[in-house]
Amino acid sequence: MTTTYFKKTIKTIAVSVLLLCINSFFCIQAYSQIDYSYGRNTSGIRVAGGIGLATLATHFHSNPPKPVYLGSVSYDFNPYLSIGVEAQKGTLQGIDDVNHLYYGSSTNQYFTGTLNIRVALGQLNDFTSTNTLQDALKRIYVGLGAGFIKNAIKLTQGANQYAQPDGNPVLSGSYLVIPINLGTNIDLPGIFGIDKLSINPNYQFNYVKSRYADGFISSIYSKTNAGYYNLFSIQLKYKF
Repeated sequence: MTTTYFKKTIKTIAVSVLLLCINSFFCIQAYSQIDYSYGRNTSGIRVAGGIGLATLATHFHSNPPKPVYLGSVSYDFNPYLSIGVEAQKGTLQGIDDVNHLYYGSSTNQYFTGTLNIRVALGQLNDFTSTNTLQDALKRIYVGLGAGFIKNAIKLTQGANQYAQPDGNPVLSGSYLVIPINLGTNIDLPGIFGIDKLSINPNYQFNYVKSRYADGFISSIYSKTNAGYYNLFSIQLKYKF
């Protein structure tokens, strides 16, 4: 039931974002002139790097936040529409602190590479912003992407040896990952130039097309056919 709900939700969000992105491409020319009178760096290549905290969402009762390092290169068509690639290197961990599973913990030293498109509110509603807060609100975006996740998992033995898993563990492999993003960009004017730096806080929900996101299937009765993880991050972005 939960898996079916997640799949329907992901499909609904993905279709909505895709339609929004298609509409946005037809509006590029009209919105590409926004804020030029203020000397803003409104389009071009952006390079960013930062850190985040990721939590796994699979079989385990406890999913402690673990560090993730991120890097991205993107192109802004205007302040509200961009496309780019992102890489992540970090850790996903689950812990069975209630002794329900055969394995006591799973630690995944993962790597991802994805292609993403992001569309902000200002692409659809160009209201006049008079301060940093209003500008950050206008730059709130949703995004959709696709790519791969490469797993490198270690499992530890648990206390419940009666909870036999279904089949053998799969500790490595590459699988489809679909990230859904929500965030904004906050300019840092006057640092390294008039408009060269910005901060990018972001929440990312990641759908992993694999039953082995934590390395194993908990039991023969498990209906899970995918894994998920959440990522809260912040990146410092340089505008060329």
